[in-house]
Amino acid sequence: MNSENKRKYKEEFFHMLNYILTIFVILLVNFSTHASWGEVVKLRGKSTILLPHKLKARNLKKGDLVVEDSSIVTQKKTFVQIKMSDGSKVTIGPSSKMVLSIENKNASLFSLLKGKLRIKAKRKDKKHLFIKTRTASLGVRGTDFVVNYTPKSNRTSILTFEGNVAIAKDSTQIITSEKKEVKKKIIEDLDKLLDEKVIHVKKSDFTSIGLKESKPIAPVKINPTQFILLRKDESLGTIKQRVDLKQLREERKILLSEIKAKNLGEHDLIHGGLISQDDGIYVPPKDIEAKERVGKITSNGKFIAPKGLKLDSALGFVAKNSQDEESKQRAIEINESLGKQVISDPDDPRYNRYFNIE
Repeated sequence: MNSENKRKYKEEFFHMLNYILTIFVILLVNFSTHASWGEVVKLRGKSTILLPHKLKARNLKKGDLVVEDSSIVTQKKTFVQIKMSDGSKVTIGPSSKMVLSIENKNASLFSLLKGKLRIKAKRKDKKHLFIKTRTASLGVRGTDFVVNYTPKSNRTSILTFEGNVAIAKDSTQIITSEKKEVKKKIIEDLDKLLDEKVIHVKKSDFTSIGLKESKPIAPVKINPTQFILLRKDESLGTIKQRVDLKQLREERKILLSEIKAKNLGEHDLIHGGLISQDDGIYVPPKDIEAKERVGKITSNGKFIAPKGLKLDSALGFVAKNSQDEESKQRAIEINESLGKQVISDPDDPRYNRYFNIE
């Protein structure tokens, strides 16, 4: 190799080295900007992720990192589990959309635009974890719970498996800005809101709130069998599970005694009923002993409406057949027990469509 070729070779080598170092620095800066992150540890079905500053979403895969300002969309029969850098686990259910709006050393904020999230939070320090929907804000630390948001009815609902979840009405817009000062203000406002106007939701308690309601419904304890099935189901209904309820008899007995004690005191809704997570609706039992349920549940704890009826997230129970007068009358009777969870205004055109019986 002559001297001229050696010179060209050295120039090309150093040019390539400089290029590689530049790319490395860019990646390093980008990673430090998003120092807190999550990793996809479980994935079933089809899901996409839109990363910060990208115009097109791509298919999500196991091992992907989820950084601040990433959004994830799941399809039917899909769930995604993310392990955060602090050890917390976030599971996104089927037909859901979530944005990791804020993730730093001080706070995490998940914006749930539709569908379900289950969060097992490990918060041993002062870091706060918040969830924001169109109608509510939640604050948690060291707890296990599932939250659902139904756009059709603008209803947010939560069920707590362990610990304590604070919820407050919040109809402010979902955060879209990437500016640090805006995000800092958002966290300050959430802290203030959840210090002043909050309802606490404890183990086996369920509550929900709609856009037009001033506050969430009073927390109500759900059916013990459904509670145990939902707690065990970490796939959020996508994988059929087998459960030996005989092994769980002791816990069911304890939970049932708590329900009976609650029903003997003052209450807005009778405790011990079933919930439809997809609709964010609690369906009370027929009596304070909570022995006669309205509807059934699957092995995953999913709610099944009574024969001849279906559950609408905004209207409550409606007849499958609009000509079935008996089912229409039964729907009206059951809906009376649902309180403010569904539309009950006779002047609403949707109400007239289903419930007027001539």
